[in-house]
Amino acid sequence: MKAFVPLALALALIPASALAQQPEICQRVEFSEDVLARFPNIRAACLDVITKGGQQYAVVKADLVRTGTRRVTVRVKRPDGTLAELATDALLPFFGLTMKLGPIANFGLNLNENLIPVDTEKFETSTPSIFAIGDVVGEPMLAHKASHEARVAIDAIAGSKALFEPLAIPAVVFTDPEIAWCGLTEAGANSSGIAVEVAKFPWGALSRAITIDRPDGLTKLILEPKSGRVLGVGIVGSGAGELIAEGVLAVEMGATAEDLKLTIHPHPTLSESLMESAEVFFGQSTHVYKPAKGRPRE
Repeated sequence: MKAFVPLALALALIPASALAQQPEICQRVEFSEDVLARFPNIRAACLDVITKGGQQYAVVKADLVRTGTRRVTVRVKRPDGTLAELATDALLPFFGLTMKLGPIANFGLNLNENLIPVDTEKFETSTPSIFAIGDVVGEPMLAHKASHEARVAIDAIAGSKALFEPLAIPAVVFTDPEIAWCGLTEAGANSSGIAVEVAKFPWGALSRAITIDRPDGLTKLILEPKSGRVLGVGIVGSGAGELIAEGVLAVEMGATAEDLKLTIHPHPTLSESLMESAEVFFGQSTHVYKPAKGRPRE
């Protein structure tokens, strides 16, 4: 049984100059609620006009018509339902999933907005002896989270003590460069009113990144200001998905910036960027200048 069915969407950047003769297309930016409702940041971007290099672009839902050497032609829908073809500067294929839990109702399970509520201590559903893990129990919908949930459920079924209570679940966007994060994000801290200090290390100052010609990266630590405890880690760059595991361990173990700073990392490697970021926090980085500061006190 498939709990999810795929959805596809293409978002196109339309130059404002191309819309001069058809301004009505800009009057309503269309998007798929099924795909974007769960992603408010993406939805907000779809409703804005993007300015890049002095040029304005409208982001619209589109169907691919044909590709050229430099431009992509797409078909967009006007507010009155008629179609128009426009040349775009960029096309972003967007794929998502929508829940399909109809057959599960036959098991008598309680459902909550197409999700299956479970006891997070052992992932047992409202029906005794039926357990659920993975995407059907809610965000984040990641395979590695589901695997650990399964371990907890199996331990519970076997009669062992089990609890799923991670402090950090890594997420990776497998683009180029990759984007990875875990724990508290800078945006999350700002929205929640949590005081943090952010230490950043640009890969342009990282020797290994330079030797592999990938200086387009950044490592960021989200730290508790007084103790220096690592609350979150963000990495963008080549192989960020591999590097984030150290960040997850740091958050889970309650490591501090001093712990990362004093941990000897092999040189030259990309993993040094975490150590270097911790050194930035103390104003002691060899490669990035920041005014020195004293060690955080308990």
